[in-house]
Amino acid sequence: MSYGDLALWCLHENVVVVPRPTPPLLASQQSQPAED
Repeated sequence: MSYGDLALWCLHENVVVVPRPTPPLLASQQSQPAED
């Protein structure tokens, strides 16, 4: 598993554990962790 895959997995887990609306701005910048 590459670092990018791990990061995406963590983001996915966060979305599943803490569901919340995704602002269009964040949706267009999924490649960059907005909340690190």
